[in-house]
Amino acid sequence: MTTEAETHKTVILLVESDKHESDLIRPLLEGANAELVIVRDLIAALQKANETKPDFVFVSGEFADKTESIDELKKASHMFGASFVLLSGGGSVDTAFYDDVVRTDQGNSEIAHRLNGLLELKRAKLELEWMKQRLKNDRRLLTKYFSEDIVEGILQDEHANSLSGRHQEATIMFFDVRRSTTIAENLEPLVFAEFLSEFFTDIMDLVYGNHGSVNKLLGDGIMSTFGCPVPSEHDVLNAAKCALQIRNHLEMFNDVRPDYIVEPIKVGMGIATGKVFAGNIGSVRRMEYTVLGDPVNLASRLESMTKDAKVDILIDGNTRHRLGNLIKCRKVEHSGVRGKLQEIEIFSLDELIVR
Repeated sequence: MTTEAETHKTVILLVESDKHESDLIRPLLEGANAELVIVRDLIAALQKANETKPDFVFVSGEFADKTESIDELKKASHMFGASFVLLSGGGSVDTAFYDDVVRTDQGNSEIAHRLNGLLELKRAKLELEWMKQRLKNDRRLLTKYFSEDIVEGILQDEHANSLSGRHQEATIMFFDVRRSTTIAENLEPLVFAEFLSEFFTDIMDLVYGNHGSVNKLLGDGIMSTFGCPVPSEHDVLNAAKCALQIRNHLEMFNDVRPDYIVEPIKVGMGIATGKVFAGNIGSVRRMEYTVLGDPVNLASRLESMTKDAKVDILIDGNTRHRLGNLIKCRKVEHSGVRGKLQEIEIFSLDELIVR
């Protein structure tokens, strides 16, 4: 990817004297992505500075005693983020007034060395600004899917921008709005879309508030993860807390739901815990952060099974055993989980026991 630092043409505004400092500088810029703009007095320099918005303003030492005009040019230079540089042929000049000083009486090699140093510094500053902007854009994108603490972990992860990932333990939660098709049939498409957006915003805030991540939006549902990409010892508990908070939020929502939502909103949630692959898949053209593995499939099956079980939250045996005596739950009898050969313990999550 080409950065701004690589394509940016450096503009140097030179206020030269009768010594024709441009004769020294122009040859040194050959091959550099730079433009030299030459003026002969400070008034013209002010005008050119406003027109060209230079990266550097070079001023001949012959103008150093023009105090008022020099001060105005310096202020204008800094307004555009330009470095204010003195071209000094020696003598007593207040060099502290300038951002940098290039001596023109020490030979071409010394001038070339100093000039290259200034250009490299400018390129480095542009590169840093480009990286800061990219980081800002990346952070803005990531906060749509992850909580702030998880975003920080992603940005510090060396695998974040590569086709790679890791096998790790995580807790997966699927959330689904029941009878969404019936709700949609009774509403204008735009109204239904606005309802889902507002409703999901609250649900996603609860996921983020419990250090979870929104991995996928599934039309009328959400797949969220706890422990991906940044695991912690509280991932299972955070998922349980989140599900119970969603239950409480739904009760309050139904009490004040809009008039166009005729019947109370019902949801189903399935939670499963185990080893997953979490990372980027795809190609160099398009990557997607995803989570794959048996717990993902199981959590989705559990969410679907809440309909027949007539409960809103089902958890698998792994999740239940990791929570221990932190929850109250009931074992749910079932005829088997579709796609699973071995017997799976399933529990209905009732409440969290606060200690």
